[in-house]
Amino acid sequence: MSNKKPLISIILSAGAGTRMKSDIPKVLHKVLGESMLGWVIRTVEKFKPKKNIIVIGYKADSVKKDCEKSPYKNLDFAIQKKQLGSADALKAGITKVDSDFNGNILVLCGDTPLITEKTLTKLLTAHETTQNTVTILTAITGTPFSYGRIKRDATGNIGAIIEEKDASDEERNIQEINSGVYVFNFKALISAIDQVDCKNTKNEYYLTDAIKIIYQNSGKIGAYVTHDFSEILGINDKNALSTANQIKRTQINSDWIEKGVNIPFPDQVYIEASVKLGKDTTIQPGTTLKGDILIGKACDIGPNTFINDSIIKNNTKIKFSYVSKAKIGSDVKIGPFSHIRPDSKILDKAKVGNFTEIKNSIIGKGTKASHLSYIGDTELGNSVNIGAGTITCNYDGKNKFKTVIEDNCFIGSNTNLVAPVVIGKHSIIAAGSTINKNVPEKSLAIARSHQKNKPEWRKKNS
Repeated sequence: MSNKKPLISIILSAGAGTRMKSDIPKVLHKVLGESMLGWVIRTVEKFKPKKNIIVIGYKADSVKKDCEKSPYKNLDFAIQKKQLGSADALKAGITKVDSDFNGNILVLCGDTPLITEKTLTKLLTAHETTQNTVTILTAITGTPFSYGRIKRDATGNIGAIIEEKDASDEERNIQEINSGVYVFNFKALISAIDQVDCKNTKNEYYLTDAIKIIYQNSGKIGAYVTHDFSEILGINDKNALSTANQIKRTQINSDWIEKGVNIPFPDQVYIEASVKLGKDTTIQPGTTLKGDILIGKACDIGPNTFINDSIIKNNTKIKFSYVSKAKIGSDVKIGPFSHIRPDSKILDKAKVGNFTEIKNSIIGKGTKASHLSYIGDTELGNSVNIGAGTITCNYDGKNKFKTVIEDNCFIGSNTNLVAPVVIGKHSIIAAGSTINKNVPEKSLAIARSHQKNKPEWRKKNS
């Protein structure tokens, strides 16, 4: 997305967020799996700014590290050494802008994760078309408590923003509030911000005072009024964080429904922004999808299923199960009550049934492990049948060893396979066996102790 003038964004993210009652920097608290700051950066990136400047302060290293591990580009960081107010934070950010920059500065707060591309587009468009010196994103609300009030003159022009603690009783009744999102002409901004002082109840440098200075200098101040107050919700405590999660979940689930995904009960489903879903897939109630997930077409996921960081191809069904960091093919059936652990690959048309755990293993095409088994560090070939109660004994207390079961084998119920061991193609393992040696192809392996019956033993020993 392009703008007529060059654009640089500055995101103010230096505060500790004491009302969060947490050691975690406020902007790193998660909304649907992504930090609040990450959501803001994600939205701003769509405008392709020349630079994205993040102003950090409290636990700066943690905030910077979180940003740097993300996929976001063109990030630069400025340090606010002391928490002296929003104008002081912005001054720190401006030090990262070349003095000859001739464009607009988009200013946002790192604790407003619900701001949308649509609204920022309208704000930037309003700024360009009216050729404002500064354009403010505002909203109308019947509950303006804690927000700065937009004060207009007799002709309706914005003359100042009055902070809650400095407002008179009359000013507190104003219902148009400041979102903390602005577009400034850069030259006007640096002139005004140098004139901001800290003569207020908090002894801080308010960015809002720059608006009054620009007005007094005959600058043109405008506003774009958003009709969705939730977009500018500042997340200052964990109640607000919970509200943000609910709003974002509703947005994401609604977007997927519009794209052809079936979510019968969207208020009972958790889907993070990094998830990708194919059309005609159904997400059942109680399902949680976290991290980098790709689910293909016409899958049926849930109910009561947890999946993270996995790839699942078309027409696969997963019910009442836990899947983590796995790759699952097409036409696979998993569950109920299966546990698919990291580094597992379940190939097409395989089945993993109830109370079966798969760990670091390959399950071949058409292979079935239908119930009550543990398959760890194992390679199962195609069309293998794993009987109930089969255990791959892969760990001797010190090292892990591999089990290989080749194509078309039949493993009887209650079998122990002591790794390392290889079962050749088309072999059968008799039920109740403990196998600790390789089995050649097309063999029958039986490893049981001989049965002895002692007649009348119970009668004699009672």
